Amino acid sequence: MSGWFERHVSEGWEVERQDRLARGEAGPSNQHYFCHTLLPERVFDAAGLQFVESLMGKRGHELLAEVWNRGCTKKAKARHFKRVWTPLTDRWKAIVVTPPPPLGPGEVHLIGIWRDYANSMVASEKEGSSTGDASGAVRYFCLERGHVQGTTFVGEWLGLGNRRDLGRGSEPSPEAMIQFMADLHGINADFSDRPGAEVVLKVDGQTIEPGADLKELDLQGANLSAANLEGVNLEGANLEGANLYKANLKGANLSGASLPNVDFRGANLTGADLSQANLTGADLREADLKGANLQRATANERTVWPEGFDPVAAGVTFESLSASANDVDVELQQADGRPASSAPEPLPAEPGFSMAEKLGKLADLRDRGMLTEEEFQEQKMKLLE
Repeated sequence: MSGWFERHVSEGWEVERQDRLARGEAGPSNQHYFCHTLLPERVFDAAGLQFVESLMGKRGHELLAEVWNRGCTKKAKARHFKRVWTPLTDRWKAIVVTPPPPLGPGEVHLIGIWRDYANSMVASEKEGSSTGDASGAVRYFCLERGHVQGTTFVGEWLGLGNRRDLGRGSEPSPEAMIQFMADLHGINADFSDRPGAEVVLKVDGQTIEPGADLKELDLQGANLSAANLEGVNLEGANLEGANLYKANLKGANLSGASLPNVDFRGANLTGADLSQANLTGADLREADLKGANLQRATANERTVWPEGFDPVAAGVTFESLSASANDVDVELQQADGRPASSAPEPLPAEPGFSMAEKLGKLADLRDRGMLTEEEFQEQKMKLLE
């Protein structure tokens, strides 16, 4: 099980429940409503085929954010939605959408959309295509969080409000989700029925493959477990919270990349350039760092290193773990018209702000990049204690 998966299945459901109560939200969560109702409505309506095609375009992540924002009580930014897609054969394409992380049972790790072009002409030639027409050309799956920690299960929508349970699922990674859908259609696990074919992942129109130029690409939260990224250029890219468990990053350029809370466990980073990269909270256990350049990379007390590795000798700079929390406190004091003290008190003890205001301030700092997602969750838990 990857570190990314372990972290997200262990996030406190009670904390999220309290957070939603503080925001005045009732009923099913935004995440559940989006994945189980709003998005299936768009996929299976009369213009569903065109919508699915648009998801594979450059504005796909923006379209997902628009669907969320029109129907959910808490707004989401386009960067909260990641997509990968791959053409498996001339007939089939597979799309995997990563929604905001699930915090409760039944919420969704990954959405899988299967596009069948053999049925497209039939569906598109009929005026006012029905839900049944759309489901002939598109299949919609959700890999959902189970009630038992660490478990997943899969559901398929056969149309609006018509779901069937497909049983236990796998660990949430785009590759595993694509393979699950491929297996349902009789495509071999190694895709050997299409000579020379491989699973080609695309993010925002960029192909994820060895040697690719992904400079400054936003891959926040991307699931690239075991991906072959040898020699890729990720200079200045944003991979905050990404899953790179056992990924091959040999010789990759990660200089200046944003890598907070990335799961690098077991990754091959031999000869990789990590100079000036932000590695705060990253997990590098069992990663191979032979020959890697870590000069002026930043880390903190939560960064986990391979056994026997000396980050200081490698040129890594350490920052204070409490700095971000102090920044939050200082901003709250200044917003209240009070001078910031040289020794800020703990955030929960600050008077003059309601719980909702404090949570909103924390969320704003996170969205502005002053807090990582993990630091945001940590401070939120302290507020709700």
